[in-house]
Amino acid sequence: MKEAGAATIAQDEATCVVFGMPNEAIKLGGADEVLPLERIAGEVRRLCQEAARRSPAAAGLVGVAGTAVEKLVQVVSSRVERGDR
Repeated sequence: MKEAGAATIAQDEATCVVFGMPNEAIKLGGADEVLPLERIAGEVRRLCQEAARRSPAAAGLVGVAGTAVEKLVQVVSSRVERGDR
């Protein structure tokens, strides 16, 4: 994904139940950022908003995907608040 230009985020070890896949991505240089679980959804939102500001074409895609991103943010945030991992 990173090679194709996507922003990549790995969950940090402290908030992972199983750190295998994030750890491999980090070791291979495949993660742009390593964040705790509770910050990932907000970072996805920020990246989408940033893409929309940079490009009118991206703004249209982000607008279409915005509902899905907001749903993702809500689901992850609620699970983090409940203590789900």
